[in-house]
Amino acid sequence: MSISPLDGVLKLTFIRAKNLRSVQMIGKQDPYASFHFGNTKTKTKVAENGAKNPQWNEEKKLHIKDSKEKMVEIWVKNDNVGMDDVIAVVRTPVYALLSYPGKEMWYPLYKTRKNKTKAGEILIKAEFTGTGGLPKLENPSYILTKAEYGTEEVHVDVKDFLLARAESKQGIINLPKGHLSEFFGFDPLDGHGKNLKIEYQLDGKAKAEIVPEAHKDVFFRLDKIPIAQTATAKVIAPTTTAAIVGGAAATVAAATVAPAVVAPAPVAAPVAKPVYQQYQQPQAYGGQQPMYASRTNQGQPMYAAQPVLLGYNAQGQPVYGPPPQQMQQPAYVQGGAYAPRTVAPVTQYGQQPVYGQQPVYQQTAVPTAAFAQIKVQEKKVPTVVVAGAGTQWLNGQYTYSKMENGVNCYNKQGTDFYVFRHTSGSQTAWWLSRCINHNFGNTEDYYFALSSSTTPPTSGWTKDSHCKGSMPAPTFYCS
Repeated sequence: MSISPLDGVLKLTFIRAKNLRSVQMIGKQDPYASFHFGNTKTKTKVAENGAKNPQWNEEKKLHIKDSKEKMVEIWVKNDNVGMDDVIAVVRTPVYALLSYPGKEMWYPLYKTRKNKTKAGEILIKAEFTGTGGLPKLENPSYILTKAEYGTEEVHVDVKDFLLARAESKQGIINLPKGHLSEFFGFDPLDGHGKNLKIEYQLDGKAKAEIVPEAHKDVFFRLDKIPIAQTATAKVIAPTTTAAIVGGAAATVAAATVAPAVVAPAPVAAPVAKPVYQQYQQPQAYGGQQPMYASRTNQGQPMYAAQPVLLGYNAQGQPVYGPPPQQMQQPAYVQGGAYAPRTVAPVTQYGQQPVYGQQPVYQQTAVPTAAFAQIKVQEKKVPTVVVAGAGTQWLNGQYTYSKMENGVNCYNKQGTDFYVFRHTSGSQTAWWLSRCINHNFGNTEDYYFALSSSTTPPTSGWTKDSHCKGSMPAPTFYCS
């Protein structure tokens, strides 16, 4: 989901500034603030004798039409008879103003547009009515609680930006090797160290990570929101009114919603409570309890055969007959099929057919050599993603490469790093290794996971003293 052009009204309230540098040699300076966004400009009144801590409390509205401009400049100047002197300036993305609707936010000011030497601070509140900006996600499917890109003083809320990408990648956020400013398409503050602070949930546990501006491949996997708590995710453009101040894609719909009219639930007609007749035990065996026969040779009790209800006589009494023919436990014939044996039907109640001893099953010895003939049907997955490894250059996407000794192997493109399974003696394990010059007989091992599965296991990866990897061990995702 890309950033869309802004179209609407941006309302700014310039409240005050503090700790401004002084550019006037004699007397007190008279500061005013100006705001530049593309070809749109506005400025406040002059705070006469405002010196280093002027106050304006002035509201300005800018009408923005289909603007693809991303950066704004906020200037504070000293009003002179001739040319006005520049006191301070800051250059930052407009999304920093759109992240915290209706909230008063302090922004740093610097001597020049290169944002190098601190020259004061300015307090601004912003509100935006319209469409465009960073994407807004409605009903997300995954748990990302916070994502802010920038510095401590200027940062942009990029949570929905990342969630929109996670929706299309089954909950995985991938930041390719490079710079965050290239990934997001803007720089929160030129010339300053920046990072991405992200808080999310994985396997039911809260996680927090910090990604520097310049980084290697980074992967995050997010837990899915339980289905009872979410509807289908929908990415929408920011709309209508949102009070803003210092952040990004937060635009909140302000349309008035009429209260829903809910019809009263229909009242079900009362249902009569059923009346149950008292159950009476049939008079089997002349009203006597069933008789137990003697015990078997193994000491187990034999129970009298249960009669079958045939019907009722003229007096309404039940008539029982002999049970059906019973089958004895089939006898197992060594090396052959099961041979069922029948038993004559019981004609007198109180007698139980006596069964012989349970068959003794002999375990057939399987020659060790037979295992060598067993072949595992390999399950092929096209892509394996390695994430979170302490040895960071191993992280990334591995694609199916080939079969080596009948086992699927996965290679990180442009490298000789492989994921493959190998059996040595009685142990089978998956390995994340460097196969030098793609030679599987000459490897540098980094991590392994004891498993005979046909696809790389997602967890259980570790290392020993022979492995070159650094902890933590990686997590694998197969797709």
